[in-house]
Amino acid sequence: MAGWLFYKLDAKGFLHWGHNYWFKFCTSEIADPFQDPAVGAWPGLPYGDPFVVYPGPDGPIDSIRWEVFAESLQDYAVLQSAGIRLDDALLAELKSYEDFPKNAKWIEAALQKVLS
Repeated sequence: MAGWLFYKLDAKGFLHWGHNYWFKFCTSEIADPFQDPAVGAWPGLPYGDPFVVYPGPDGPIDSIRWEVFAESLQDYAVLQSAGIRLDDALLAELKSYEDFPKNAKWIEAALQKVLS
């Protein structure tokens, strides 16, 4: 949903603070995000929040979170390429970062409308 909200709310950018923060929170000691997905910061940080890729033997390993975020940016590009106006009725249910449709079926239906 991020791409849809970024588009509708005319976001000027997006910052994710932890692409690969694998340290035990606020230390210089490397944690194991496979074993502790909050790297020692639960409940202050949700599981997976400090990183979107995992450490691998040959470099970062992709995550489902990273793939879903990439899909949302592709949706943004589709909306932009199709020239959907910010006040288009299709986007009316996207009211704020707190108030938006919270199910995948909405995205699928809206995307099909744009692509058709």
